[in-house]
Amino acid sequence: MSTPAPTREAHLSKPNNFDGDKSYACHFLSSCQAYLSLNERIYNTDKSKIIFVLSFMQEKAAGDWATNRTTVALAPNPTTNTPTGFGTWVDFLNDFRNTFITTDDSADAVTISLSIHLITSLRLSIHLISSLCLLQQ
Repeated sequence: MSTPAPTREAHLSKPNNFDGDKSYACHFLSSCQAYLSLNERIYNTDKSKIIFVLSFMQEKAAGDWATNRTTVALAPNPTTNTPTGFGTWVDFLNDFRNTFITTDDSADAVTISLSIHLITSLRLSIHLISSLCLLQQ
């Protein structure tokens, strides 16, 4: 019976470090997910995926966030005296997105929609005022 070949990480560029810059957050997360997908046989638990991403978050706001996540995850549960844990990959992704990925695009869409509505209302008001002025003459 042959022994299976050891699983090795694909030699591919790892994601660049992330410091919390919101303009780079989507790119960083996509890079991490692509790397983890390619190496899914190695990073096959939620914990290993989360720690992989956290390892690239060492500076500024991202470093603070990663340190906090790690501290909470490793803190003992008062009841069981075992580490609390890193949680699920899905929850981690949601927390990352809620913290670092802005919703400026949707906010911009709402602002544009309100602006169009305001301009339309102003045009209608000007038209009504002009009509009233003509009637009074």
